[in-house]
Amino acid sequence: GGVPEMYNFIARNVKYPALAQRNNTQGKVFLKFVIKKDGSIGGVKILKGIGNGCDEEAIRLVKSMPNWIPGKKNGVPVNMWFTIPIS
Repeated sequence: GGVPEMYNFIARNVKYPALAQRNNTQGKVFLKFVIKKDGSIGGVKILKGIGNGCDEEAIRLVKSMPNWIPGKKNGVPVNMWFTIPIS
């Protein structure tokens, strides 16, 4: 489903943290991760967080995504970095 399906997955599965609700924390968490040769996800890292549990929720979401179709270079599957914002 590509990037649109990824954002649909995030929208269906995000849980706004209670601490963030109480503190009215809003914004975007920027993170990066590796789509491995086998399509699994690894190396999840926060590039810019907003705190109050939102960073941890963004990491949980990315780690819970189903496997991807890996990127290829010259027809051979390769590891690829992907960077996304999660609101």
